[in-house]
Amino acid sequence: MGGGQYRLINWTIANNAGTEVIGIGGGQPTIQNFTQRIWGNISWPFSSLGTVDYESGIACTSGTISSTGTGVGTGVYVMAASLKTGALLWNVTNTNAENWATFFSGYSVADHGKYANRMMSGEWWAWDLNTGQIAWKSPISSWPWGCFGAYDVQSAYGLIFDNGYDGVHAINWTNGKIEWSFQAPSAPFETPYNGGMAWHATGYVADGKLYTFNAEHTPSQPITRGLKLFCLNATTGAEIWSISGYSGVGGSRTFPGAIADGYLTFASSYDGMMYVFGKGKSATTVTAPMTEVAKGTSITIEGTVTDLSPAQPGTPCVSVGSMGTQMEYIHMQQPIDGIWHNITLTGVPVSLTAFADDGSYVDIGTATTDAYHGTFGYSWTPPKEGTYRIVATFAGDASYGSSGSATYVTVGPAPAQITIPEQPTPPDYTMTIIGTGIAVIVVFAVGLAVAVLMLKKR
Repeated sequence: MGGGQYRLINWTIANNAGTEVIGIGGGQPTIQNFTQRIWGNISWPFSSLGTVDYESGIACTSGTISSTGTGVGTGVYVMAASLKTGALLWNVTNTNAENWATFFSGYSVADHGKYANRMMSGEWWAWDLNTGQIAWKSPISSWPWGCFGAYDVQSAYGLIFDNGYDGVHAINWTNGKIEWSFQAPSAPFETPYNGGMAWHATGYVADGKLYTFNAEHTPSQPITRGLKLFCLNATTGAEIWSISGYSGVGGSRTFPGAIADGYLTFASSYDGMMYVFGKGKSATTVTAPMTEVAKGTSITIEGTVTDLSPAQPGTPCVSVGSMGTQMEYIHMQQPIDGIWHNITLTGVPVSLTAFADDGSYVDIGTATTDAYHGTFGYSWTPPKEGTYRIVATFAGDASYGSSGSATYVTVGPAPAQITIPEQPTPPDYTMTIIGTGIAVIVVFAVGLAVAVLMLKKR
């Protein structure tokens, strides 16, 4: 700045052909003079670059109009300038008493040919970048007064992502409609914010997801329990995963980490640890009986699927839905069944295939690991003789990379059948025995009668 004049300078370090850059291969650019590499140098009407929509080539700035000597806001001004010429395209003011000021000068975003800013009323206003005309006004996020905001905003996928004490809200760039809202319920009496956690925090948008966390403007000690880092579906607002974590001690609201190459870093004020989230490697093992089994015999195929991530190597791999509970148990001293003791961990699927000597194969089935031990078992009866190569495959998921392993089982002939000779049917002596018994009874009766008669004669 010189004499109150601001400049917007567009420059590059490439040479005339745009192929040689300082520091590459030890070479020097053809153009040594920096001023000769300036592509544009124009007067700029703002004291800063402002909020820019680079696709439109327009930058905006806004602020509150204050009464002279009182500091009381009486309206809002918005100005737009061309990045190519520096010309002031438009300058509009609004003195609506209900929307007398923007919420925060940095709480603005330009995209899709519009400039949007959160107002003190809790509404979002959007201006057309080419004309300065108000394009839409959003509803307030919660009735009847709206809520306190987070001084930050993200834009992606045709949506504005607005955090506030009442939750996360996605606003449609086209019409200002609130497409979805997400809240984080809290345990009773853990927070004064009507049963929900505050969202006075910024976030990152990447890969169709919004990463953000619960925070307050000025947290008290001890820090509220139950605050979390969330991964939300950016287009629907559905929760993908969440885990205990908090940052923002001292009123900080900046995301405490970075995101790149498929990994997210997050520094948690709960324990002072830096956590890195991302897909880890897995390891699969499989075993089968080491001795020959007879055809028709059922065998048990066993194995494991474990996590090889540096933070928890050798621990069981678990399903995506169980990941938050598993990580909190391993790293944050939380119960393995959740703080409410109502969660059961689930494992991961393992596909089992048998390849025979003749090139044929059999899909044995899919086993699911025990989430608490990482083991699996599956019963199978080989259909024919020969040596089988048993392959166990974990296809991987959003948490783990794929892995596999193989073992062998040999199937021999079925044992020879034992033939039991047919025995002749023994004769039936039932009637003979009955007849003999009757004769004995008759003889006994006759003998008894004779004895009685002899006694009478005496």
